[in-house]
Amino acid sequence: WKQKRAVFQGLCSAFSDAFGLVSATPGECPPQSSGIKSCTTSCNSDSNCPNNEKCCSNGCGRYCTAPYKVKPGHCPKPKKIQACAESCFHDGQCPATQKCCPTTCGHACSEPHVLYSYGMCSMFAQTV
Repeated sequence: WKQKRAVFQGLCSAFSDAFGLVSATPGECPPQSSGIKSCTTSCNSDSNCPNNEKCCSNGCGRYCTAPYKVKPGHCPKPKKIQACAESCFHDGQCPATQKCCPTTCGHACSEPHVLYSYGMCSMFAQTV
């Protein structure tokens, strides 16, 4: 598997270089809040942001912010939980390999299903 991953990482990198694609900062933008939004734009892409921050939309403008950590894998089908709770908001709040996944009534840390798809360059970037 390590050899295959290295080959696909190389292909993904060559594809990005050949087509001038800019590598995005790993992670995701935080969810948009429903409060007052600033319509100023302080960035256009992640490359405009310092300290590995991401350029995120707030629904009106764009701003630099620390990214939410995204761990590899996919959340399992939501489990029925007795008490409604938001025990996490993003993967970085979960231990080890667990992801912050939706339940039938909130979010909780869960072990992910890891799906290997050779067509997804981003998966290889996250597992290195």
